[in-house]
Amino acid sequence: MTERQLFEAIGCVDDDLILQADAPLRRKPAVYWRPIVSVAACACLAIGMAGFGSKMFRCGSAAPAETAMLEDRGLESAYGGEDGVCAAAPDNRRAVCIDGVLYYDTGAVSDTETRRAIFDGVISGTTAADELPTEDGQSNFGTGYGYQFAADGTVEVEIDGEYVIFAAE
Repeated sequence: MTERQLFEAIGCVDDDLILQADAPLRRKPAVYWRPIVSVAACACLAIGMAGFGSKMFRCGSAAPAETAMLEDRGLESAYGGEDGVCAAAPDNRRAVCIDGVLYYDTGAVSDTETRRAIFDGVISGTTAADELPTEDGQSNFGTGYGYQFAADGTVEVEIDGEYVIFAAE
């Protein structure tokens, strides 16, 4: 190709094509937040699993570490009894066992004005008033009471038209 042929070939190129070739390429912005969110989600999952697996507040039997610690101090476990069966309720307080967690009456009444229309569950079993519940859905103050989980981790049980707050200890 001679100089003249090259000059004529370049002269035939549209100005729009030359401007497009000169414009910088558009790149997608880098996404830096995805790895951070992934790590945070994994950390939340690990912490949640560790808390869920805790046997500290489980109904039925005390955790071995708790029992050993209390025996070293000459105290009895709150779960007491033989073979991990719950013994007398401390101070004869009302208690309910829900999803493997033992909740005690705090003596407080909920002042929540807006409430869901349905209960999260109903207490279906009972034990003697001086014993702790050992099974899910069981209380030591009677059956037929509806309950709802509160945002702060407590349980609100409807008793005589009031929502009494129960908390795990």
